[in-house]
Amino acid sequence: MTKPGLLFFANTTATFIKRDIALLERDYNVRVFISKQPKGAIPFLIETCKIILFTLANIHSAKLVLCWFADYHSFWPALIAKHAGKSYYLIEGGYDTVYLPEFDYGVFTNRFRSFCVNYSVRNATLNLPVSNFLKSELQQMYGAKINIEVLPTGYNSQLFFSSVKERTVLAIGAVETQKRFLIKGIDRVLAVASILPDIQFKVIGVASIVSDKYIIPANVEMQAVANEKEIQLHLSKAAVYIQFSRREGLPNIVFEAMLSECVVVGINHSGLGEAIGDNGYLLDTWDTNQAKEVILEALKDQEIGVKSRNYVISNYSEKQRSQSMIKLFEQN
Repeated sequence: MTKPGLLFFANTTATFIKRDIALLERDYNVRVFISKQPKGAIPFLIETCKIILFTLANIHSAKLVLCWFADYHSFWPALIAKHAGKSYYLIEGGYDTVYLPEFDYGVFTNRFRSFCVNYSVRNATLNLPVSNFLKSELQQMYGAKINIEVLPTGYNSQLFFSSVKERTVLAIGAVETQKRFLIKGIDRVLAVASILPDIQFKVIGVASIVSDKYIIPANVEMQAVANEKEIQLHLSKAAVYIQFSRREGLPNIVFEAMLSECVVVGINHSGLGEAIGDNGYLLDTWDTNQAKEVILEALKDQEIGVKSRNYVISNYSEKQRSQSMIKLFEQN
């Protein structure tokens, strides 16, 4: 039996994108376009033409169109799918539902970008934010004008494991700019590490061009790049994982830390509080001294790591995500 066609668009090759493609390929003939969204007018126009040509060339053989994130790259697939009478699904992940002017962060940074996002969201057959928090944000912006269902991310628990835990505190984030450094709260990680000199901290993923601008405490080990296997190994050994971001949709790395039986410490806001719940430690708001005390308490906890792993397995499995996607596609 021939699999139905599915056009898949995204603007990153992050692990969770690859994971979704692999899941979808079990039931669909998936054609993938990863937009580079380059800077500069000419490169941007060239990339836009590529998106248009790819969509036009494949839309008639596709049953549906799926796009990860609302941004420049989601506009043309939404427009062409609408005129071709094909279903268009949009997954919102976090940065595509917000604008933080103090950090110039989010998709609503200029009028044209906002237009692309608004069109994509309003014309989606179904919007599929990854968390209830993002759903509430979308509903505040668009009200009853959009169709929406929460579709959480899913994880393969077999990829993550716990080895002998070291007395270390771990933080991970893809940080290549000063803006991302602050959004991911790495400045907060350094601040709390400086008042816990006897505790070893590891920070993975911060580019040297960014970290070189800061004074790094002696008890902090910085690593700019790590592949998936290295990240899994770091998580398996860390006793505590911390996420002090200023904004999160539904952080993949937190679930991966929980699957690795790390004791997770975060802040009770946005999708971060939703992810951790009572399966870790949550600060009501950011406070360096309170973070210090909570980290010390988390380092003593010998039980919640197993609980958090079981929670993710029960509620955020790849199988659950795959089944939910197929069901939503069939119903809409």
